Amino acid sequence: VNLTYNDKGNNHYSLFYEAWRGGGNYSYMYSQDLNKDGYAYDLIYIPATADEVLWATPQDAENFFAFVEQDKYLSTHKGQYAEAYSVYSPWTHRLNFRFAHDFKVNIGKSTNTLQLNVDFNNILNMFNPEWGVAKYMNSSINNGQILSVDHITNDGAPVFKSNVKAGMPTWTPSSGIGQCWYFQVGIKYMFN
Repeated sequence: VNLTYNDKGNNHYSLFYEAWRGGGNYSYMYSQDLNKDGYAYDLIYIPATADEVLWATPQDAENFFAFVEQDKYLSTHKGQYAEAYSVYSPWTHRLNFRFAHDFKVNIGKSTNTLQLNVDFNNILNMFNPEWGVAKYMNSSINNGQILSVDHITNDGAPVFKSNVKAGMPTWTPSSGIGQCWYFQVGIKYMFN
């Protein structure tokens, strides 16, 4: 979205709002090939309660369900299989401001324009370092592989081990230089 105002003094003011999904789409998976199809990308079953599946230790169940409760997707899909690529990065919102002033330059019989502009990008980030920053799946989650099979019982039931810990966030902010607020100054010469 772009709003622009031009006044009679050759000043131009613009506000730009942009929004997008920060990182990408992810899936919650087992870290092994549980169904033995040759691919280690099997979507997990999200247990509704800890006693619904077998756990290697009680701490594994605690860690897993603490993570489930803080995760928007997992907490609303308990008792279901995770869907492929259905975990979306949070929305990123940015507000940018531009000020430009036109100076008329007379050269011979023609009047050209010299424009000085100042861009202030990701303004909201200046007030709160978490605003305007894209978020990606926490690298500690290993691309969504949050459960692994510790072993299989004699009855053929998998015993699960949690690859996530209590207090581990799903999303971490990007630390790239383009994520913080910044100024940029420009000069443009326009021939008429």
